[in-house]
Amino acid sequence: MSIDDNHNIRTTLGIPPNGFDAAIVSVDQQGRLGDLSNIIVTAYDYDPTEIKLNKLTRGYQLVQSKGKKPILFIVTVGEGDPADYLINNLKIGISKVLDEFRGKKIWVPLMATGDGGLSYEYSYDITFEVLKEFASVAQFEIAIPDNENGKALFDHLQDISKDTNSQSEDANFSNIDEDFKESFRSESFFDESSVKKTTAAKKEAPVNGDSKAPPETQQGQDTDKIPFHLDNVEKIDRLNREPVAKSLARLINEDIFFKDSTKYSFMIHLQGEWGSGKSTFLKLIEVNLNTASRKWIVIDYNAWQNQHIEPPWWSFVDRIYRQAITKLDLFKSLRLYMSESWRRTIWYSGWHKIIAFLMTLAFGLYVAFNYENIILIFEDLAKKGDTFKLGDFSALILSIGSIIGLVYSLSKFLSTPLFLNTSEGARSFMVRATDPLNRISKHFQRLISSINKLDRDVAIFIDDIDRCDREFVIKLLEGIQTLFKEKNRVLYIVAGDKNWISTCFEKHYEDFVDKVNQDNEHLGELFIEKAFQLSFRMPNVSEPTKKDYWDYILGQKKISTVEKKPKISEEERTVLKQRILEFYNVDHDQKDPKVLKDLEIEYGSSEQEISDIAMEALDESQTDVKHLFEGLHELINSNPRAIKRLANKYTINRNIILFAERKAFSPTKLFRWLVIEDLYPGISDVVLDVKKMDELKHKIDSLTLLEEAREKLKILLFDPSNIYGGSISLEEIMDFQGL
Repeated sequence: MSIDDNHNIRTTLGIPPNGFDAAIVSVDQQGRLGDLSNIIVTAYDYDPTEIKLNKLTRGYQLVQSKGKKPILFIVTVGEGDPADYLINNLKIGISKVLDEFRGKKIWVPLMATGDGGLSYEYSYDITFEVLKEFASVAQFEIAIPDNENGKALFDHLQDISKDTNSQSEDANFSNIDEDFKESFRSESFFDESSVKKTTAAKKEAPVNGDSKAPPETQQGQDTDKIPFHLDNVEKIDRLNREPVAKSLARLINEDIFFKDSTKYSFMIHLQGEWGSGKSTFLKLIEVNLNTASRKWIVIDYNAWQNQHIEPPWWSFVDRIYRQAITKLDLFKSLRLYMSESWRRTIWYSGWHKIIAFLMTLAFGLYVAFNYENIILIFEDLAKKGDTFKLGDFSALILSIGSIIGLVYSLSKFLSTPLFLNTSEGARSFMVRATDPLNRISKHFQRLISSINKLDRDVAIFIDDIDRCDREFVIKLLEGIQTLFKEKNRVLYIVAGDKNWISTCFEKHYEDFVDKVNQDNEHLGELFIEKAFQLSFRMPNVSEPTKKDYWDYILGQKKISTVEKKPKISEEERTVLKQRILEFYNVDHDQKDPKVLKDLEIEYGSSEQEISDIAMEALDESQTDVKHLFEGLHELINSNPRAIKRLANKYTINRNIILFAERKAFSPTKLFRWLVIEDLYPGISDVVLDVKKMDELKHKIDSLTLLEEAREKLKILLFDPSNIYGGSISLEEIMDFQGL
């Protein structure tokens, strides 16, 4: 029994791996095989005791012997979140063995459902979403376990498949080993001695055509109850935001860090209110950041969880090192460990330790070789009394000094840590060191350089900064600016509410607010403008996607199982990209997302896939950006960095508005609005205070601006000569701001 999910992805119930060209199975971080893994290994003629999984630090390992079928082992159980392991390692693992899998039929079970603790539904969702990316290269069979929960999930998928006009073919369970079916109930890990060998017993089972409710609603009779959803970071894109994350990843790899010789940091601000999905969006960026030619180590730094650690730079540097070392293979991890240990020894406490040791050794040797003379000196002193001579006094001073020196140097040696491994040690270093900040900055440079030499770029994702107190926000962001930005090839993405960050700086520097703040700019916003080279808001959700998501929340359907639509082939993708370019680059200044919906219907594809293809086409072309710069060059800041900043900002905002939010817009007006935001920080607050254009004109006339700047602002906003696309309406500004 099977469901054709996506041309090259099928879902089956209880089918064994024997008839396939390769298999994917899960394993824990220590390389221990579970029931299912042992069964697959045996079925493919391997000896489980001879399987050596010694390269799992990458998250995957391909095992293949001559004349035997390949098995791709995916790490799904370890110290981290099993869902994260499954998403990242499955995606990376398949991408690394594409040549081996090309054109083959691959057997894929539900993974991380045993010790990993994932439900069948969640594991299926993740697996299906990852496999969709590779469906044009190989054929995948998602094998659901033949047990009560598995049958309930499969029946539910069948019902949805019928509702969406997908075809389901009937089959039976002939040639399914009983031991295989029994072992296919979970993925518990156990000792190799308990491996069960498959037998020749066969059994045919009839197709169960009874329709069942989704597994979430089976335990109770009241199916009107809304399912409970944990407030965790989502691992699956249910809101059509991943295409925007992919677009940003392309911009980072192909534009911002396109040269390996680049020696600068780049800071991005991801703006969004609490609960808007910033943490999930960061995950989407992370899983799309690696390319065939560029590999990244992504450091997840939760500001809120680290704000209690003083000094802030210590937790920042330490998290980078500790997370990086877990994301490298054994040899590279060892190299990083040795270089960082040397830095922490020599740079922070090593010389103090060495000097204290040498002093202890010198005084200790003196006392050891002269202890009898020292004792005699004290005895003679007691005997001579008033006849004590100058030579005796010198010997006494030397003896006492040696003893005191030995005690002091020994105490310094014992109290000075060999490695800087704690925040207490960091605070101690700040007190005793001369110019400690310069040494910290150089340490950070060397740490990043060590990781870069291992063919890895470094991205630091800072989350939950809008949950931190004012002092920590200031210390962290100013510390990055002053200590960790120059001469370092690092990508920073800071996710946080713009108003929270802005207010923190205004409150901290409130003595200067009245002098800096004017009608069109505020101190906090000026900091954000200067600190970040790219700032953009979280994408809102289009109405169709919002409806699907509400249905998911209410338990009426599961998004990943509803959209079982054929994946567009590479040939179709090329043609489609050309059609999108022709539509977008036609000579009119209003882009309507209706054409995207028409393409979804024509190709029978999903909103997410069409959006992804469209963004990729425009990102590669950049024709519209060049056209806008040519038409508005007299209104743009001529600084090359400002021009590049504006181009990047337009690209992201265009993709958000047209493709993620599916709203019609004027490219020229969007471009002009972004120029306004760049030249007049704080103008957004002015616009929010008015309800009519006449009010806005009056507000602008009352702003404290040079006359030349005021006239330029009026041209950008109202275009009185009607040569730049006409006046920007308040409704358009609201759309540009996502309000």
